[in-house]
Amino acid sequence: RVHGGSRMFCHLLVLTLAVSQDKPKRLNFKPDGTLKMLHVSDTHYDIPERACRNIDPSPYPCGHTNTTDFIRRLIALEKPDLVVFTGDIVDGNTHPSETGMSELYGCAIDAGLPWAATIGNHDPQSNLNRSQIMDVILSLNLTLSQLGPAMTTHTYGNFILEFFADATATQPLMRSYHFDSDTQDESINDAQVEWFKQVSADSQIPSIAFYHIPLVQYEIALNESLPISGSINEAISYQPVDSGIFEAFKAASVKAGFCGHDHVNDFCVLFEGMQLCYEGCPGYQAYGQDGYKRRARVTELREWGQQIVSWKRVDDVPATTIDYEVLWSADESLLQRSLTNRVPIPPGKYQKLPHFEQDIEFTRRSSERNVLDPRL
Repeated sequence: RVHGGSRMFCHLLVLTLAVSQDKPKRLNFKPDGTLKMLHVSDTHYDIPERACRNIDPSPYPCGHTNTTDFIRRLIALEKPDLVVFTGDIVDGNTHPSETGMSELYGCAIDAGLPWAATIGNHDPQSNLNRSQIMDVILSLNLTLSQLGPAMTTHTYGNFILEFFADATATQPLMRSYHFDSDTQDESINDAQVEWFKQVSADSQIPSIAFYHIPLVQYEIALNESLPISGSINEAISYQPVDSGIFEAFKAASVKAGFCGHDHVNDFCVLFEGMQLCYEGCPGYQAYGQDGYKRRARVTELREWGQQIVSWKRVDDVPATTIDYEVLWSADESLLQRSLTNRVPIPPGKYQKLPHFEQDIEFTRRSSERNVLDPRL
């Protein structure tokens, strides 16, 4: 495994948006027309040791290895083709950040799996700023992550993956879009939206998107009492300014979006034709909720990109599978049958849910951290 602790690259800061010249990394569907990915978000992997939080009473010690043990067990059970990390992998209690990142991303690297990572709001709170965090990600083995376009804003690691029928195919059947996502007023900002519009303008193939902070549409959907799969246990800490990314997603045939940030939410809701999903939190040093077990989402692309199926694995003895469902299908009847299993949350329940500590971080501007980056 390559450790990227001291290797930092110097990238040119361009004062106007430039569409990335990086060619999207490609993955091929397996011969049976499937491609499976494991989602990992909000591990808050803290070293030296920090106590686990909101766990069931146990005679056994609990620490950062509980998180990596769970992720490695999921990799062994699910045998994914790709691991997608969606931010808050490390935080201000990870010392140094590059060691924590190497160990956590190492769950995929040691299994010989390609992986892709973007940054959340807590990752740059230790010894590395956002651009340095991305430099470490880019230095590690088997990563499909890319720096992405140069922007006037402090955003690093916006990129595309493309999925092909096989190694000889020249046209992708599906795409995934990956966004740097911070707790500024616009966690996906205007420059990122413009980049997305440009790179997706010539594509109407089915796509999915990954971002750390939920969109405001998650809350709008709940306020409209739309049915959900999974559970909701805390209020949604969405970006306060709607940058228009949701409308851009719909225009570009993005069928599902996946986020983290709110650790004890794991639901999906269909809103205006797009599935808005949480990924679940596998991190034992992250805040949780008593009685709510750590979990992670698994998503499988099927029928060579004509169907998206998803479920979650819970960290109990059998690693129970829950909430198996079709998120999207070219065969509309399959989706409609799956939606019949969803239920609306009881009237008034959402308005009574608590905001956990991460919402405190969300309301705090992170500009004081940006002075550490000489390119801003």
